[in-house]
Amino acid sequence: MSEENRDIKTESASTGDSQEPRRYTRPSRPYRDGDAPRGEGDERPGKGGYKGKTAKKKVCRFCAEPLPVDYRNTRVLKSFITERAKIVPARITGTCAAHQRQLTTAVKRARTLSLLAYTSCHKM
Repeated sequence: MSEENRDIKTESASTGDSQEPRRYTRPSRPYRDGDAPRGEGDERPGKGGYKGKTAKKKVCRFCAEPLPVDYRNTRVLKSFITERAKIVPARITGTCAAHQRQLTTAVKRARTLSLLAYTSCHKM
């Protein structure tokens, strides 16, 4: 090795090459309208940052009204079925577990008796 290369290597070792490399830090950006950093902003309910109307408590239609779950009442059953003839889950409709089970059997019985369609292809 030439003497110049040796001098450069010894200089770089003595200038602090052993320091850790700098980490990239993301530049801070201002908060959007109404946003607050986490931990602040007590007006937010719960964990999420959803700011809007609070969700209305879903109530079972069959518990609220004295309405029996009947396979012959297709008008009621159609409100619990999608356009593709799938049964809508209880978390979306708000039906309680006991009435959701009764609703499922009623829809299946109505399909068997051709009161409701099995799929969207079968028009009634």
